[in-house]
Amino acid sequence: MNASTRSEAGCLVRTDYIRILRIVRDNPDIITSGIYRQFVGYKGGNDAVRRKIQELSDAGYIEISNSGWIRTHAITEKGVRALVAIDSVSNEVGL
Repeated sequence: MNASTRSEAGCLVRTDYIRILRIVRDNPDIITSGIYRQFVGYKGGNDAVRRKIQELSDAGYIEISNSGWIRTHAITEKGVRALVAIDSVSNEVGL
């Protein structure tokens, strides 16, 4: 099992996606390189992180804004609700 997954109570949790959501929530309007810095040494590098960011955006959990050369990221209401649910379940099962 790699560092980005944890198996508890028969379920698989993708902690890399959760980590990105928390970074974006805790750092409003963070730029892409700011997220990459949180994943230094991550298997797959920036390309893997970029794909995960795009997947979260496509699913409506985060919003990406382009301002010239700068791309900023913000969590959406859907993303906030997802983190609340994740934290609730994590606390309940003791993760």
